[in-house]
Amino acid sequence: TSVSEVARELGSSPGNVHWYYPSKDDLFAAVVDRWLDQNTAAIEARTDLADDPLGRFFAMVDTLVHYRAIRDDIIERAPHSEAVASVDHRQRAWFRAALDEVLDVYLRPGEYRDMAVHTIGATALGATIRPNQEPPTAEILRFALERIVRDAPELHRAPGAPTRREFGSTLTWS
Repeated sequence: TSVSEVARELGSSPGNVHWYYPSKDDLFAAVVDRWLDQNTAAIEARTDLADDPLGRFFAMVDTLVHYRAIRDDIIERAPHSEAVASVDHRQRAWFRAALDEVLDVYLRPGEYRDMAVHTIGATALGATIRPNQEPPTAEILRFALERIVRDAPELHRAPGAPTRREFGSTLTWS
């Protein structure tokens, strides 16, 4: 898609588009940034998730499934564009913050938790590659997260986290 085509769709001139967005990467990053703003605000506005970090994490995962269509473009353009790299960093930070909020409940900081973050991140990236994935991305991540947390050695568990025996109903979903 060219800037001229975008301008034509907007009923504007390419010069006006370039005034605000010096490059296609800047325009692309602005669109993705706005998408992130809208989705972040929508999740934060959900009162049913106010005290539910796990629910917020999976609501975020559900929005990122729609992000997969542009993920390859972001990965390709980020090394060459500061604007795209910035929006990529913001999306990754959003994912990491949501995941950290969940893991705070179950795991102590340290190497085990760091490896859990990397494992879930890699699983998420892989699980969002194909559209109409079966099983769905959220189900794959739930399975991985449950196993990582449930099987964590006692010394890596957060204070007050359920024991392995008590774990059954803590991260249960249908």
